[in-house]
Amino acid sequence: MSKKSVLAVIAVAIAFLLLALAIQGRARLPWLDRAIVAIAAPVNEKLVAVSNNADSIRDFFAALTTMQEENKKLKSEVETLRYANIQMAEIWAENQRLSNLLQYKNEAKNLKLQTAKVIGKNIGDIKDTVLINIGSNAGIRENMAVVNASGLVGIIDETYPDASRVLLITSPRCKAGGIVMRANSRVVGVVNGLAGGDAVLQMSNMARDADIVEGDIIVTSGFGGNHPSGLVIGTVSEVSLNVGGLLKHAKIVPTVDFGRLEEVMVVTDYQNPSNLIKSDKDANKQQSGGPVK
Repeated sequence: MSKKSVLAVIAVAIAFLLLALAIQGRARLPWLDRAIVAIAAPVNEKLVAVSNNADSIRDFFAALTTMQEENKKLKSEVETLRYANIQMAEIWAENQRLSNLLQYKNEAKNLKLQTAKVIGKNIGDIKDTVLINIGSNAGIRENMAVVNASGLVGIIDETYPDASRVLLITSPRCKAGGIVMRANSRVVGVVNGLAGGDAVLQMSNMARDADIVEGDIIVTSGFGGNHPSGLVIGTVSEVSLNVGGLLKHAKIVPTVDFGRLEEVMVVTDYQNPSNLIKSDKDANKQQSGGPVK
């Protein structure tokens, strides 16, 4: 073995001996400590950084999960509040409508009114009709007038035990006696709906020189027999002569919003004057002993 090799082996042996003594605490080798620290410090720093990054990633995903759960909870609360708000708005709207009906009922002291709820519209093949939730069991009869706080809605067209079909005034089949409310006019005519689907009425059977102008308010005349007088029908929007030029007719915009019918009232105490006359005749014949027809 060469001299260099021997010296190298001796140096390595001495280094291992010193390292062992340092590890066992029998010798202090500052230069060795510094070498170890210099080598281990960067590695330890990297390991700490990796550990911190791992903690940050775990914290990030934990926070993300928490935010997702809170967002889901908030969405649920928002939906609950939105539903409650809709319910409150519906209750408020219904209270407003019922308050208007009650006010009308209190003002129309000469009429006996029974409130009903609209439960169907345009029943079957019959258009211009609505179905209400009271019928013959509640004393409802055909031809009774139906109103709401805005005016005349129509007449009872057919009754069932617990429901009734209302023929709207917008139907061409529904006819009512109308009169101009203006005191210096009082022109009378027949009001009915127009075919075509538009909620526009027509007042006809008026003389050529009848005093009716745009803006006049039309109410029921009571002359037709089936409707009490004074029920508001609508406002005149146009006046013209018929094809022959002998009679005048007018278009009327109804005061009732037929697209928003939800509650109505049935006039239950009005009697056709012709029925009252017939009843008087029958009573007189009974008292005189004559036959009753």
